[in-house]
Amino acid sequence: MKMNSLGLPIKESEELAKELNILLSNFQVYYQNLRGLHWNIRGKKFFDLHVKFEELYNDSQLKIDLIAERVLTIGGTPLHTFSAYIDK
Repeated sequence: MKMNSLGLPIKESEELAKELNILLSNFQVYYQNLRGLHWNIRGKKFFDLHVKFEELYNDSQLKIDLIAERVLTIGGTPLHTFSAYIDK
């Protein structure tokens, strides 16, 4: 069995990187949707919702970074274009 530099099986690491890139893609689209909601809130609940959406997209941004770093750590390449995200 071939191992990567971390001592993990290469085949399983590649599959995990693929699945993490799907998760990364979903989080990136989710993040962008949250930004759009944050920018376009109207009405009586504006201030409450504006703050909540900002909290949610900031949290998503942290998770996106962690997922991308994990993909790199196991030897993969994190996706980084919206066309790649949509394809997933």
